Amino acid sequence: MLKGLLLKNIFFLSLLLVLILGCSEKSDNENNNTDTMILENEENTTEDINLSTSFLLIDTKNRELNVTMDKSTVITEQIRQPLVLFNLFSSLCKPCMGQIPYLNEMQKLYQDKLFVVGVLVPTTEDKDGVAKEMQERLIEYFISYSMDNGHFIKYLLKALKLPPNFSMPLSVLYRNGKLHRYYEGAIPMEMLEIEIQNAQKLL
Repeated sequence: MLKGLLLKNIFFLSLLLVLILGCSEKSDNENNNTDTMILENEENTTEDINLSTSFLLIDTKNRELNVTMDKSTVITEQIRQPLVLFNLFSSLCKPCMGQIPYLNEMQKLYQDKLFVVGVLVPTTEDKDGVAKEMQERLIEYFISYSMDNGHFIKYLLKALKLPPNFSMPLSVLYRNGKLHRYYEGAIPMEMLEIEIQNAQKLL
């Protein structure tokens, strides 16, 4: 009887150990997955959207773009075009990468009126590898790999009242510095082009 009780206790202890280790492993996996999204706990948190905030966006050719945002307004002194399209994307997102040829085409087609800015969402992927891949794709528009990307994205999401786990790609169109329209997630490029044409008519 004592032997049976001992075996029963060993069984329950083994079961408890398996459950504890399983929960611990799940917790570790969840922690590892958090940095594939926008970083939530960076030291330099996003400024209040009630205050005007400036960001420095830099592309692979070290071209700089100063962007000042104030709620639904954006100021980009270096951009002469009245329409500015911010495209938030990740190289891990297939719909995002599928949009690149179309955004290239729109930048060429509407170059006098439209300036496209790709903003790479911070992830655990190799930044240099992504930059090389983007160069190989012969992208015609500005793509930012700046340290400010994460802060810029957080500010933009707050201004648009979108959650941190937003759907990519996120396309945000400004007309004369004012928010015109935004699309969350993959949309037909024809729809985005119609939106650009409609915005042009209002210039």
